[in-house]
Amino acid sequence: LAVAALLLFSLLHWIPNAVTVLLAYAYPAAMTVLAIESSDKRQTTQWMAYWVIVGGFRCFEVITGGLLAATIPFYALLKVIALVW
Repeated sequence: LAVAALLLFSLLHWIPNAVTVLLAYAYPAAMTVLAIESSDKRQTTQWMAYWVIVGGFRCFEVITGGLLAATIPFYALLKVIALVW
């Protein structure tokens, strides 16, 4: 029973992290490569702006030392929603 509980806990932690990585980094990275290879300046500019925003989030998270995640409920989910928007 303890092993099953530990497995369930690790899955509940792993799945949201995997979704976050896919939505916030993997898909945008692929789209950025496609935008750079295309001749559409507007699309390239949009994805470069996305990476500036992601970098800003990351810098802010490092500076606050995880305080945001500890004090704001569902911070990771809110961050992914903001990035998808």
